[in-house]
Amino acid sequence: MKFSFVHTKVLCYTSYFTQAIVNCFLPLLFIVFQNQYGLSYERLGSLIFVNFSVQMLVDILSVRYADRIGYRKLMAGAHLLCLIGFILISAAVILPLRLVYWGLIMAVVFYSFGGGLLEVLVSPLLQQLPGDVSTKPSEMSFLHAAFCCGQVIVILTTTLILRGTGASIWWVLPLLWAVVPMFNLFLTMSVPMPKTKSEANAVLSPSPMKNPLLLTLCVAMMCAGALELIMAQWASIFVETSLSVSKATGDLLGPAAFAVMMGVGRLIYGIAGRRQNMIHAMMLSSIACLFAYLLTLLPGRIIPILGCSLVGLGVSFMWPAILSLAANAFPSSGTGMFALLAMFGDIGGSLGPWFAGIIADHSPAGLTAGLMTGPCFAVILFLSLLKYHKRASLSA
Repeated sequence: MKFSFVHTKVLCYTSYFTQAIVNCFLPLLFIVFQNQYGLSYERLGSLIFVNFSVQMLVDILSVRYADRIGYRKLMAGAHLLCLIGFILISAAVILPLRLVYWGLIMAVVFYSFGGGLLEVLVSPLLQQLPGDVSTKPSEMSFLHAAFCCGQVIVILTTTLILRGTGASIWWVLPLLWAVVPMFNLFLTMSVPMPKTKSEANAVLSPSPMKNPLLLTLCVAMMCAGALELIMAQWASIFVETSLSVSKATGDLLGPAAFAVMMGVGRLIYGIAGRRQNMIHAMMLSSIACLFAYLLTLLPGRIIPILGCSLVGLGVSFMWPAILSLAANAFPSSGTGMFALLAMFGDIGGSLGPWFAGIIADHSPAGLTAGLMTGPCFAVILFLSLLKYHKRASLSA
């Protein structure tokens, strides 16, 4: 079979499926880990913190080295590390009780290192594939919609298997999902790859932080990452414990509804986004996220669950839109710029859920209080986008 750049684009989409597993699978088992191994909210939150902290470290390293090594080697390494990490999650079941947490930490380090590489590589890889430049923002949004589709598939499949077989064989699930990076590893070694842009020629080298427009986008990316991951990581256990519903129902009405709404938003933006002002749309979305998070405070079940899903719609296109803004503002930049933005996204993605877990442990309101870290990031996001709009208008 002769592989073409069409298959390379397929690899980009399936790589984001792997990234979806990296970011959303383990939280689906949090209630299992609480019941079987007695892990606290803070320890569960630390698993999220380690995941995104390692991804952030990879982002930092990638700023300097990604363009020099090339796509194929790094993509292959990324999927191999994810494969090892998923297998190590399953291996935690054979560990003594006192070592389960540390076994999970080790697994998270492996797959998050791979996930961090994918986060850095896939967007610029898609950006550099042959095609019409004017369609790239839409393609970027569709790419990130594939991440949401992966989330929905992972959540539904995991939930149905746990419901049908029980929580005692949870360790089978990571082995099931390990098939995805294994397939992608084969595809990576087969498809054609474009060359990376030399780091020496990148606009951001050697001092990327000196550009005020990029710095503002980095702050916006940090807040977008926090807004997305606070809800994505905690929605399942929030709906189950705070709203007192079953695990299967909680997963379907919490993270699954969140992922569906986020995917819908990205698909809509991919179709109609070129006709919209990205900055204005993101500013409105940050306000929508603020009110969606506040809905989770209200009494009852329906309105808080609605709030969870509406957060997904609000954050849906922030990440791809910020990447597109940066790509348009700095067209000569290499993978390093995407790595820098991903790093700030991971800062938000690690600190936001971790802070939420700490607040939940120390508040009588539990995760209801923890989720209130979201509105803080929504306000900062709005202000950073407003500042970017003013600076971009002055420099135009």
